[in-house]
Amino acid sequence: MLERKRVLKVKETGRYRRQARVHLRTAGTGDVFTIADPNLRLDQLEAVQRDVAALLEHGLNPPAPAPVAAAETATEAAPQSTEQPAAN
Repeated sequence: MLERKRVLKVKETGRYRRQARVHLRTAGTGDVFTIADPNLRLDQLEAVQRDVAALLEHGLNPPAPAPVAAAETATEAAPQSTEQPAAN
């Protein structure tokens, strides 16, 4: 995805210790990253794409879910009656 948007550009490819590697350079800063080929099967791609999308959206430390306020849980758990007792 980042290659298509030209954020990352392939600098070179090669093998190191029998593993394929790709060297990528960022267009803006010129930083170089070395990525090892994970040898994924086609049936694994969808899960990896989902994981990468989640990382891009939330980062490595996603925000914790907001805690439910104690007052909200108390009113839901024990509804209060508004009826008055009948006077005889």
